Amino acid sequence: MKKYVIVFAMSVVPCLLIGQGKNESAQADSIALENSVPKKTEENQLNEMLIESLRSVIKFKLDFHNKFFKDKEPPKIYICQDGLPDDFPFNDMQNVAFFTLWNFNGLPDFFKKELKKGIGANFVSMRLINKQIIIAVRSYGLSLVGKDRIKRVAGDSWVFTYEYSCEKQQWLLVAKT
Repeated sequence: MKKYVIVFAMSVVPCLLIGQGKNESAQADSIALENSVPKKTEENQLNEMLIESLRSVIKFKLDFHNKFFKDKEPPKIYICQDGLPDDFPFNDMQNVAFFTLWNFNGLPDFFKKELKKGIGANFVSMRLINKQIIIAVRSYGLSLVGKDRIKRVAGDSWVFTYEYSCEKQQWLLVAKT
């Protein structure tokens, strides 16, 4: 069963306001992450907010790795697509592997092998609270237990709070924790 996020986003502002205007990124991201945003998402503010939030998490993880483990290969960034909208530009983000847990039996064998060893994965959730969109990115350690069970161990968590600005006609990041 898929959840459609746009339904709750439309309840905050009229539908015509969502997706209008270009979001100016407040992040100082690397060139590779900047180029990972496809042109078609420029008109979809929800996807822009998600990408901006994910970029921030990815940048933090890569900066941490480069500071403490620079002699080792950078970690592969896994993101579960189950909490993202259907029109999210999965194929256009670089250095990220998306996966789903909706169809466990349909997972490729190479990914199941990775899961047996254990991976770090990021899960995205969104909710609307008091005219704010809250985007949470949570990291978990995932490992395959037996044939079809996944063990999940909690890790880091990031919360991004956006409010709609009628003046600028766009969602703005107001808090990041």
